[in-house]
Amino acid sequence: MAEYINIAPREHVEKRITMEAKPGDAYSESTGRRETTKYTGTWADMLAAATECLGDGGAAVQVSCELERLEGGIGELTVTREMFRQPDATGEDEPEEPETEQELGSEAAPCYTSSSSLVQVCILAHPKFAQMADLERRALKAMIDGQDEYSYLEDSTSSSGTRRIVDCIKSEAAKKAFSYISKGVTSYYDVSTETTARWKGRSNKYQAGTVVETAPGGFTSGANRNFLCSGTGVEKTGKETWCSASFRMSSAGGWDKYLYSGD
Repeated sequence: MAEYINIAPREHVEKRITMEAKPGDAYSESTGRRETTKYTGTWADMLAAATECLGDGGAAVQVSCELERLEGGIGELTVTREMFRQPDATGEDEPEEPETEQELGSEAAPCYTSSSSLVQVCILAHPKFAQMADLERRALKAMIDGQDEYSYLEDSTSSSGTRRIVDCIKSEAAKKAFSYISKGVTSYYDVSTETTARWKGRSNKYQAGTVVETAPGGFTSGANRNFLCSGTGVEKTGKETWCSASFRMSSAGGWDKYLYSGD
């Protein structure tokens, strides 16, 4: 008979824990939607994450967590969420509350589309260079048009009636713009965004040329920008009439109130 000396039970590195949170009793039919996510971290962190994930489910969600311990105190967590519904429900989510949303595409709940692109803008139009003196702006514009920095520019304040372009640059903003332009950087990219609302009906409360802070649908323009209603439209298909309104986001500084006030 074998005799074992100095042998005591010890825990192996490998370890696996399985936990599960079942959906409510009323939700017994699977929707067929299942989501699996994997996480890796320290064993202690993954154990805490598994416990937290179990509490993130809901009455219509079954959460299964499988935690495996690896070498070096590392844990690998696999979280599976499966959606359930009541047997007589037609939707995948909880059907307890009645539908309260307006019909999509109606005047109260229009369909929205939004798209963005990059457009080139003259560097002198950048808001950081808005406070430059007229002479500085003329000098920099002359450089953009092909003049050399040592070319002469007409200047009525000079005794000779002219001044070198490089000598016209005085302010810090102008010097910064000069550093770009002298390297050939004469424009920058700005974001151009247009949002369109479209709905079935004959009434259109929007007016082209109107400036608004937020476009319909809750599309925000960001700091120091706003939207201009760039146009409205009407479509007729048989007995149906659809209206639309488009909104173009401004560059930094907002749409010029003098140019776009409508007065």
